[in-house]
Amino acid sequence: MKQNNPIDRREMLKTLTLLTGYTITAGAASAFLAGCKNDPAAAGMAGSVSVLSDDQIKTLAAIVDRIIPKTDTPGAVDAGVEQYIALAVNKFYKAEDQKKFLENFARFDKLATDKYKKTFAQLSDQNKDDILKILAEEWKKNEKDPHIFKEIRDLTVTGYCTSEAGAKQLLKYDPIPGPYKGCIDRASVGGVWAF
Repeated sequence: MKQNNPIDRREMLKTLTLLTGYTITAGAASAFLAGCKNDPAAAGMAGSVSVLSDDQIKTLAAIVDRIIPKTDTPGAVDAGVEQYIALAVNKFYKAEDQKKFLENFARFDKLATDKYKKTFAQLSDQNKDDILKILAEEWKKNEKDPHIFKEIRDLTVTGYCTSEAGAKQLLKYDPIPGPYKGCIDRASVGGVWAF
């Protein structure tokens, strides 16, 4: 496992367990609650105009790949998380939220070109991590304000953990669960389960 990532799998799992009681962006919440799939055809998006360009989706793929890289389990790109986020922004964000997302999303490439004279997707993994750390530190200075790093991180974790790859290979998964037991100690079930 790579240790220099802005979010590791343990942190991702903690974030997932907090999603229902933790503030997430309106678009991320809408996509999560609507059961947004990362297959545009299955979600009725085939042939529709995307808010994100192909280059922006490539940048998004580079970002999610650094947030949840491939290790002994599939990474975010393997799970199609960049398509999930593109679909969430396209289908579940209001027009003004889409505009704000795109304006803030441009910060990734702006920081990359200002610092390294390349787009974010063209950077080495180490340089990508440097840009993500800058944005993460910006967000941590005032965690109560919305920030593009937090928004994409939340969407990445949600998209990954609700994908087939995330549910079956990272989380515990039982396609035919047993009886409902509402009051049990989390330690007794051995981890976070996919649903």
